Amino acid sequence: MDADRVAVHGAGQGGGVAIAAAALDYFGGVNLAARATAPALFSAALRDPVCPPGTVIAAHHGWAGPKSLEIWPYGGHEGGGAFQTATALAFVAEELGR
Repeated sequence: MDADRVAVHGAGQGGGVAIAAAALDYFGGVNLAARATAPALFSAALRDPVCPPGTVIAAHHGWAGPKSLEIWPYGGHEGGGAFQTATALAFVAEELGR
């Protein structure tokens, strides 16, 4: 396996698991974000009652590596839906294509 070409993805609470995998440590999204160095794409829906956007924004803010954040102002737990999926696939393709 080429360690420079590994991607993790998570939606909802799976996003926290993806952060833990990227940090190669135990679960605790915001605290682990400071240890991660891989490029990351975060997504927050401002009307998400399941994963409050503040938790995503806090993890994004603490992320030590390169990062970007997609905000979906009218999205609930589905976030940006298919638009976010397309954004995530383009992000992975760009990062793995380096």
